Amino acid sequence: ADEAALVAAVEGAGFRARVAGGPPTTTLSVEGMMCSHCTGKVEQVLSAVAGVEGVVVDLKGSCAVVTGSADEAALVEAVVDAGFKAALASGAADEAGGARGGAPEGRGGALAAEAPASLEAVAVEISASPLPGSPIPPKAGKDSSAALLLPRSALATSPARSKQTKKAEESGGSVMLGVGGMTCDSCRTGVERCLAAQPGVTSAAVSLMGRRALVSFDPSLVSPAKLAEAVQSLGFDATVIDDGESPLSAGPLSSSALSREALSWRRQFLGSLVFSVPVFVIAMALPVDTFGGGEALPGLPWRTLLLWLLVTPVQFGFGCQFYRRAFRALSHGSSNMDVLVALGSSAAYGYSVVTVAVAVSYGEEGGGQACFETASMLITFILLGKYLEASAKRKTSEALSKLVSLVPPTALLCPPGSLPGAGGDDGDEAARSVPVADLRTGDVVQVPPGAQLPVDGEVVHGSSEVNEHMVTGEPVPVPKAEGAQVIGGTLNCSGALWVRVGAVGNETVLAKIMKVVSDAQMRRPDVQAFADRISSVFVPAVVALALLTWASWAALLSLELLPDLSMHGWHRASSLAFMFGCAVLVIACPCAMGLATPTAVMVGTGVGAERGILFKGGDVLEAASRVTAVVFDKTGTLTSCKLRVVDAAPWLPGLTRAQLLELAGSAESASEHPIGKAIAAHARAQGLRVAAPECYRACAGYGLTCRVGASEVLLGNREWLGRHGVSLSAAQEAQVAPLEAEGKTIVLAARDGQLAGAVTLADTLKPEAAAVLSQLREMGVQLWICSGDNERTVRHLAQQLGVANFTAGVSPSGKAEKVAALQAVGEVVAMVGDGINDAPALAQADLGVAIGGGTDVAIETADVVLLNSDLGGVAVALHLARAVMRRIRLNFVWAFGYNIVGLPLAAGLFYPAYQIHLPPMFAGAAMALSSVSVVCSSLLLRCYRPPKLPRHCAAQLDGAASTRASVEV
Repeated sequence: ADEAALVAAVEGAGFRARVAGGPPTTTLSVEGMMCSHCTGKVEQVLSAVAGVEGVVVDLKGSCAVVTGSADEAALVEAVVDAGFKAALASGAADEAGGARGGAPEGRGGALAAEAPASLEAVAVEISASPLPGSPIPPKAGKDSSAALLLPRSALATSPARSKQTKKAEESGGSVMLGVGGMTCDSCRTGVERCLAAQPGVTSAAVSLMGRRALVSFDPSLVSPAKLAEAVQSLGFDATVIDDGESPLSAGPLSSSALSREALSWRRQFLGSLVFSVPVFVIAMALPVDTFGGGEALPGLPWRTLLLWLLVTPVQFGFGCQFYRRAFRALSHGSSNMDVLVALGSSAAYGYSVVTVAVAVSYGEEGGGQACFETASMLITFILLGKYLEASAKRKTSEALSKLVSLVPPTALLCPPGSLPGAGGDDGDEAARSVPVADLRTGDVVQVPPGAQLPVDGEVVHGSSEVNEHMVTGEPVPVPKAEGAQVIGGTLNCSGALWVRVGAVGNETVLAKIMKVVSDAQMRRPDVQAFADRISSVFVPAVVALALLTWASWAALLSLELLPDLSMHGWHRASSLAFMFGCAVLVIACPCAMGLATPTAVMVGTGVGAERGILFKGGDVLEAASRVTAVVFDKTGTLTSCKLRVVDAAPWLPGLTRAQLLELAGSAESASEHPIGKAIAAHARAQGLRVAAPECYRACAGYGLTCRVGASEVLLGNREWLGRHGVSLSAAQEAQVAPLEAEGKTIVLAARDGQLAGAVTLADTLKPEAAAVLSQLREMGVQLWICSGDNERTVRHLAQQLGVANFTAGVSPSGKAEKVAALQAVGEVVAMVGDGINDAPALAQADLGVAIGGGTDVAIETADVVLLNSDLGGVAVALHLARAVMRRIRLNFVWAFGYNIVGLPLAAGLFYPAYQIHLPPMFAGAAMALSSVSVVCSSLLLRCYRPPKLPRHCAAQLDGAASTRASVEV
């Protein structure tokens, strides 16, 4: 059969089809792939090779088929760099098709293998959307095309994939790296600088708490594997995070990874404690002559030798990691906390060894003045601090980890026809348990009472109540029946539900929430820049200060400028000077400053997510804390958006009310605006004929023009009709004015250039609106209402809410101009909206807040997303942001307080007058505890309580809720 016949046969079955092009292909055999994450990683690195147009990786067949003109050696090298074994598949030449590469033994590969060698083959791409009039119903959510594979090539390349790859090559790509081993902000800065220095990298952002790096790069100049290698060369662990991998369920932010880190530090601490406890007892508790005062060698007491033997495993065993990381940091021109720890412990150990060597060489007493215990106790205290810090960090991500645990690992899959009333008894016997990862869009799953929903989707059978509090923050279970949308991870309370899968994997609401919360760690507030500047010079400055301290004390004591100074057992000036210098070296730590901001941001964003508030970054929290003015949209934001048509007044002679509604309903049937949807729905509910409009054109904020049948139709406000030469008479103005004064919305209609009538719609305020606006007013925020509705309606609404500032009749660009005007007079403006019309203002505002029930455009544009439509989230978001920023400032007080108080104490400034000093071992303990205190300070944000509504507004809200409940009953 020829190609046209094949296409005709497929289209005869009811599907669209076309012959796919035949670019050259290369088949690689790939070993080491264990799961879908591996295949995704291989696909990612191959797609980044220049000349690649498409990639299909077959896990079962252990192969990858690459479409395009890429160099074969470069393809093999890319896969090997990713950590897999790769080679060209044998029998690569395909004489029939002219393509490189053999057929894989995966899906479609078997078809190719079974075809006779002499048979020319063709790849036919079949769309998942059926032809018009086809009896086969479309299956929502499936891929736009699939490949029917016949043996011209092993695997057909998806055109969508080719376009995506080409777009990445043209505009650049981005990759997320998991980075492990960062201990302080200096580490983060070093990784960031290293990535930014790589060829082809346009930007790099590294999160210390998130332990990830987001890199934008040119795929033709550098690959993700090369970026990971660059980070690894600094001494850190680095892996490429697959696009399909949840940011929280795996990788450095996962609960298991954080637990493993805490367990690792705990093991190291306990191991060093085995040696350090005897060291502490011998050095600090037992008398000097406990071992008889004898000497192993002249000048080397037995006590000192025993301490030396006990300390050495701690110094070079448990302390080896600090040496390793310090060396790699210094070799790349950076410095971090590991450098300070390595220098401090090495100084104490080296000083002790030199002291013993000198004493033994000259046979003099003095070996007993060694300070081996300082090195051992210093490392042990640092390990204890790291363990406590890791344990506290695990607590900071608990709110995020809870999101991961919401989705059950398995689901009850129902085969076709097993629904109750669809040929089965009750659907129970046919349902079988399958992993959630195996579900596909269009599958039907059964959710028994008390179980969590495994996926997003639509209820196709059954009714129940679903608790969505863990996702949206809504405390009251929401009734669900056939046709209702449900969210994966929520709890089915009462009845059994059968749900058609609408979204899986990273397309689910929960996955998107996790991505937003995870990505928020990559965006740092401006206050972090202050810590970054200090961290960049902190370690060199501390080393210089330690040397200055040692030299100053050595000079003062050697020259006997402090004759009255009591030496307290130190008989040499060099010994005391060394102790002070070493204490300065180890008490100062950049870790606390580096953790001050990211720990608070992580806890704050997690607390917000638990309450249905998504902050898209630390900079968003900072902006929200500074807001001085809030601008609200009206429809769908302050009102419930449950518009209903209450009247229709025809003004054109011979036009009936039903004809006016039919005309308006037909014109609005293509509209996405809530007003248009309400008019079209009312017309259908009245049994009127709603036809599809032609030549439809909408002007956001004003109205629309179209053709319905043979009539030219205008629908919109006064200004829109005025632009087209249509105006209201005095009598008509008198008719609509009282309705607008009551807060009703008037939509004017014109037919063939003549005013045809007016459709009146009514909406209700959200019951919590007055209380929330009152709360914002008490927080010192200036309130504005900005709406495209007429002035009378907006004025009535503003009076109900007690808002003095409002603008009416503005377009979407007018809303953005109003926001800009407020910014011009020094206000920090937050815009709250839900529709496409609000997107320009949301983008213009310092803080864009999107209501969860709003459009995708508004949600994408906004900085803060409220997962439910409760306006209370606006007040909570601003209040929580202020609490987070206060906590960040307090964290900096803790971090700088340790250094401001500790450095003079460690340097011995109080020793001459008050005999107060800080031994190096305890200086190390103070350094470790400084980080722990900052993390614990951030953890207090978990106790956050949202603001209470004003008493008079709370009573009003309760009354409104009870009234609404009685009406619903």
